[in-house]
Amino acid sequence: MVREEVKKIGGRYSCSKEGCDFRSNRLKDFKKCNSGFFCKKHYAEKMKKHREYLKRDVCGIRTKKQQIKDWEEARKLKASRKKIVLPRLPIIPGSKLNRPSPKISSLGMYLKKEEKQVLYYKYVGQGYSSQNANKKVKESVEFLSCLIKKLRGKKKTEKEINVIFKEEFAKLGSM
Repeated sequence: MVREEVKKIGGRYSCSKEGCDFRSNRLKDFKKCNSGFFCKKHYAEKMKKHREYLKRDVCGIRTKKQQIKDWEEARKLKASRKKIVLPRLPIIPGSKLNRPSPKISSLGMYLKKEEKQVLYYKYVGQGYSSQNANKKVKESVEFLSCLIKKLRGKKKTEKEINVIFKEEFAKLGSM
């Protein structure tokens, strides 16, 4: 029965793979597979393809090249999403947006965080506790903001206000 499935040409057995010229008198030189008898070379190829199929399709294990390819596709997709930019409204010359102008930090019209820290460390160095130093810093900030409001009420220029502000800040630091 086994011998009937193998192609027998001229008293010799041949491989079931089309285009294979391997022939042998012995049946030991062939391996049985579902689709027929194959020579050892073609049987190994068939099994290799089947193992690859099991790894890639059944188990879902990808090759390094496939992973790199997937990563590149994901990067391209992500980059294309970032490139979508909504069109901006045209700027009309002479028009102003309704937003308040920010205070210019170079004019020194308010105390920055670093300046508050300088005052705090000076007060702590003078012997105040941390709570009292915090209170003193808050008082000095309120004093300077009230001073600026008074000077603006007197219609002083920004340069004069800036000079007076810096002088008062220096006095607070030296106390």
